[in-house]
Amino acid sequence: MPLYGSATPITHSTGRPSTVWSAETLTLPANSRSLAIYLKRQANMPNCLSVEIQFSGSPGAFSIDLETADTDAEAFYVMKSTISALGAGNVARLEVANIVAKFARLKMNSRTNAVAVTANFF
Repeated sequence: MPLYGSATPITHSTGRPSTVWSAETLTLPANSRSLAIYLKRQANMPNCLSVEIQFSGSPGAFSIDLETADTDAEAFYVMKSTISALGAGNVARLEVANIVAKFARLKMNSRTNAVAVTANFF
């Protein structure tokens, strides 16, 4: 995936996967932000979002922020939630209800072990 800022945001429909990191070993902090997604709203669908993050091995201690904005520019993104716990199989997950922002992205703040990461919005 290209670094954030070098690509147009992905148009995202609820329930369909949008890959923002694809088996990438990120260099922190230089390329710690994912591609942004544009949250396309659909009639009769809830305004929700889920994120699934899979590491290729144990990341050790890690912290990833979900950032949202109504304007797709660096200064407008703010932290919505932080992900720092793993489930089985080195997978982390976050679900957000009642999200009204137009754009979302991930920002990896820290990771102890340099393992590859794949992240999808649903």
